Amino acid sequence: MNFTKPRQIAYYLCCELTRRSLVEIGVYMGGKDHTTVLHGNRKIRSLLTSDPDLAAEIDQLISVLRPVSPEDEGNAEINRA
Repeated sequence: MNFTKPRQIAYYLCCELTRRSLVEIGVYMGGKDHTTVLHGNRKIRSLLTSDPDLAAEIDQLISVLRPVSPEDEGNAEINRA
């Protein structure tokens, strides 16, 4: 079973949705080197321009994972619909 692409997607999401450094993300993802995280992030960014299905899946993941901003908390249920 190949876990490369899902791991690269996880790197991409961590870079997009957190303020963590590449080093911190690598440590959290099993002690990976920051250059591995950088390569994975760049690979997914490249694929997003050529693979509309992947882009749609990642957009959906981001919409689920992105934290609700404080000003939207009162409307959280409306925004999830």
